[in-house]
This record gives sequence, structure tokens and C-alpha cells, in this order.
Amino acid sequence: MEYLICAGWLWDGVSPKPYENHAVCVEEGRIKDMGPAGFLKEKYPDASVREEQNWLILPGYVDAHDHGRGISPFWFGAKDESLEMWIPNLGRASAPVYEAALYDGTMLASSGVTTVVHCHNPFDMSRLEEELLDTVRGYNDAGIRVVVCPPYTDQNSLIYSRRKEFEKALPDRLQKEFGRMVCDTPLPLDDYFDLVENLKSRLSSRIKHHMADIQLHPVGGQWCSDRALLAMKEYACRHGMRVHMHLLETKYQMYYARDTWGKSMVAHLDEIGFLGPWLSCAHGVWLSDEDLERMARTGTIIVHNPSSNLRLRSGTMPLRKALDKNVVCALGLDGCGYDDDQDYGRELRTALYNNKQTGVDGAVTYEEVLRMALKGGQQVTGEKLSSGYLLPGGMADFVCLDYQKLTFPYADPEVEILSMVVQKGNRDLVTAVYCGGHPIIGDREDAGKKIETSGRMLRKALDNIRSGESRPVSKELLGAIHDYYEAWERGKE
Repeated sequence: MEYLICAGWLWDGVSPKPYENHAVCVEEGRIKDMGPAGFLKEKYPDASVREEQNWLILPGYVDAHDHGRGISPFWFGAKDESLEMWIPNLGRASAPVYEAALYDGTMLASSGVTTVVHCHNPFDMSRLEEELLDTVRGYNDAGIRVVVCPPYTDQNSLIYSRRKEFEKALPDRLQKEFGRMVCDTPLPLDDYFDLVENLKSRLSSRIKHHMADIQLHPVGGQWCSDRALLAMKEYACRHGMRVHMHLLETKYQMYYARDTWGKSMVAHLDEIGFLGPWLSCAHGVWLSDEDLERMARTGTIIVHNPSSNLRLRSGTMPLRKALDKNVVCALGLDGCGYDDDQDYGRELRTALYNNKQTGVDGAVTYEEVLRMALKGGQQVTGEKLSSGYLLPGGMADFVCLDYQKLTFPYADPEVEILSMVVQKGNRDLVTAVYCGGHPIIGDREDAGKKIETSGRMLRKALDNIRSGESRPVSKELLGAIHDYYEAWERGKE
């Protein structure tokens, strides 16, 4: 059954500005038509009509890199600090994956996200396949689409290089503790590809209906061998899939590349033929000008994670330079938004201002940030999920904002509406969210109830499984890891 939503303003994600007094016609989960509200009401006289003159309708956002933890590691006792000090404590942040994905998806949906790229952190490796299925189910039950990325590593667990030397220098007690934590290859490569095939089969219905997809996920260049990376590229290209990974999040990963190959990690990946339009890379904080040129030339995508980069002391990505060099850029929350509330609107604003380049030529525009959130995100997910726009034939994924609240108490008529969305947009402005034509968030009260319900489910599940069984990393071992990286940095000065 077709229906019309007649809004005060509607932006298709393509046109320079929103259209005033426009309507969208939806049928069977897709956009059937768009145009002036009066014209569409005459054209589709039998369609049900919803009049919302205070609404500004935009395409649904794409969170192009996240981890679906539900709750930030901070709330489990893993405080924000540099990535290399943070990772050893991530074992504290384990949560039941279905409830975590349901809560995470509800939070994302209530801020306007309709598609998420989920990079999985296993709770129990022996149940990895079931965890991934539960994760997809959780996001879909929240109403949003998900690209699920099974993780793969085969080297350099915890310490990037000279790990044997590091371990040998530890006292016996710390050597045993460190040895228990190290696991380079939780899953052999052939078993990994078997896992992907099983997921394709078991998720076939959700994939067919565009609610889920799968991408290969070599976790990072320092954690995966060239053999594994090239095997994944070959598999992805042969099966029409994409690859998603972390790249140069911290300065120590840059040091690793220089020490290992005598060149940047991007130069090495380009040299072995791994870069290409099939690949998207999160973070990219330590990319050089030459790296950006290589990524632009090969069509490799960067996913910017500004809040996470600041919270984990990673630095600031050279976003202005990347955009100037025509690198395709997207935006992701990484599960580390400022207020631990997965508010994508606030992340838009963080991306707008968190740019490494300073001075009169350092500005990033609101148009560029919105392009990252929509078209850039669509390019990360491929053509199978979010459209990144609202056009006839495309998926009916859109977010509806309260225009009166957006402009309260005053907005000059000369101020561009879309610039106001980036400047002020947050969860409080979201009045409704549609995914596949279905209202997954009906109104702000509905959003609050769904957040409360899914949050209580997660809390109950955590209470049932957490009984002090997690073993915190000792302060002595964390101190040794800190000293290792500090010495490495001093050696580069």
C-alpha cells in the first residue's frame, strides 16, 4: 500500500538545497515518487497521507564504522587512553551481543542512522558465528540495516614489533600473564573463509531483503600478514564483496610500518596491490600527503572517526587534505561518541570542526560533512544496503527533523537549512525515522521508550552473565606496555 508524507522541507541528498512543501510517496519499502505535495496528492488520490509541515526530511545516515558494544568500555572500567593501552583492557567490556546490538541499534536509529557497518569484537571465539548472527538480529530488531564484519588477525597481538624481546624482559609472573593474553591467530584463514560462507548461507534471507550484508575484516595492517590481506582481497573480488579494516589509527602503527618496510603502510599496501575501490579504512589519522594521493588514485575509502580519535589520544585526521585530493570519505562513530550516546548528529558537527589543518584554508564545509554521512557511507556499504539519497526507486530510508526546534529561538532566513542541521543537529531534533518505509522511530516519545526498554534488556543480560569473572590486566603489565611504547616514541624523536 502506498502512502504519502507531506513535509515542510525535503532534501534528497543530491540537490543543493531542500525543497519546500514537498512530499515523498513510498510503496513496498522504496521511494515511488517525490515532488510538490499538492501535485503528488492529486497524482495518488488513493494513497494515505500524513501531513507534517514542521518536518525536514533527510536521507537516513550511514554509520560507516562501529563496534556495536552497546555500552562504551569506559563503563566497564576500561578508561579512555591511548589505543595501545586501551586494547589490553577491552576484555572488561564484554557484553551479550544480541542485547548490545539491539541497544546500540536503537540508539543509532533514534539519532537518524538507518545503516551501520559493524566490526565485531568477539565475546567468545568458540561462538563467533552465533555471535555474528545474534548481532545482525539485534540491529535488525532495532529496525536498521547492518553490514557485519567478522574479524581476522594473524600477527602482533598486543605488541606491534619485537614482542619476544618485550616478553623476555618481563618478570616471570608478568611473562605468564602476558602469555595468557597473546593470541595472534584465533581463527585459521581457511576457517575464516568457511565462516564467511556459513554466514552468507544463514543470512541469505536478510541479505536478499537488504537488511544485512557481510564484509571481510582484516582488523589492521599491523595485525594481519600480507598473505592474509591478499587472500582476502582475492576472495572479496571473486565473490563481489568488500573489505573493511582499521588503518594508521595511531603514531605507533606508523612507526611499525616504517620499521617493517622502510616506507608508509599505505605505500606498502599499494605496492602489494591491496588498495582499491573494494577497500574502506577507518581512522587514517597518520596518513601523509603521499598516502592520500595513493588512496585517491586507487579509489580506497577513508572512514573518519573524529570523537574516537580524540578520546583515544590518536590525533586528528587530515580531513581537509583528503577532501582536496578527492579521497572518498565517510563518517563513523566507532562506539566512542563524546557522550557515549551514539548521537550521529553530534558526530557530524565534530567532523565539521575536528580537522588537522588550521588557518584560513582549514575549513571543512557542511556540504562535505553531509556527503560523508550519506554518499560516502553508501560507498562503504556498496550498492546493497543504504542508497545514501532519496530518489524514485531508491530505498525509503529517511530521518525526519523538527524544523521549529532546529530554528528555535531564531534563524536568519539567509542561513542555509542544511548548515543548521550540521551546526545543531542531534537526537533531540529527530521526530521520526523510517527504514525500508517502516517507521522504526515513530516520535520522540517512542524513541525514549525504545531506548529505555532495550537498555533495561542489556542491563539485565549483563547482570546475568557478569559475576566478577573478568580478569583485569595488572597495573604492572600495563606499566610495562606503556614503557615499551614510550621508549619506541623516544627513539623516533
